[in-house]
Amino acid sequence: MSADFHTGHNGNGSGNGAARIPFMELVAPFQFIADGLVAGLNYATDAAFSALRDAARRRRARQTVDRLRRLDNHMLRDIGIDRSDISRIGLEASNADDGVWRHPGRTGR
Repeated sequence: MSADFHTGHNGNGSGNGAARIPFMELVAPFQFIADGLVAGLNYATDAAFSALRDAARRRRARQTVDRLRRLDNHMLRDIGIDRSDISRIGLEASNADDGVWRHPGRTGR
């Protein structure tokens, strides 16, 4: 696309000429501003989604800890958890990259 715009003058200040300015020369400075705005909005959106994801992960970990604390010692032993491990389990669950906690005594994926 090669659109040109008339400036209304011929370059010598008389105002009677037909000097043309290529469209891209007019738009180019604003393209950098637009690119910066888009990049800033993308960064803000990514940060917001990351914060929401992290908050949800911490909430699930808190819920897990609360549920484990409600179990009696016999039930905890049956699932292989000591009461003293509950806080650590919650911390590991909230820091898990994939959102899935695996029992510390079990290996494999």
